[in-house]
Amino acid sequence: MQLEDATNIWNAYASTVNSTNNTVSYTIVSPISFLSVTASDGTSLSTNEFDQTLVQVFPNPTVDG
Repeated sequence: MQLEDATNIWNAYASTVNSTNNTVSYTIVSPISFLSVTASDGTSLSTNEFDQTLVQVFPNPTVDG
């Protein structure tokens, strides 16, 4: 588990993973201030290079108002 602090730094906390129930838990023993929390080990997934000329971007649907 990682928590993002007020300076936008992600800090890792040793947590317990229960893959049967798909949960991650951590017992907080002293006050912690954080902006965000994620169940991550801090690694990033990589992708193969792709041809950027084939990428298409469409706007989100909108409603006239």
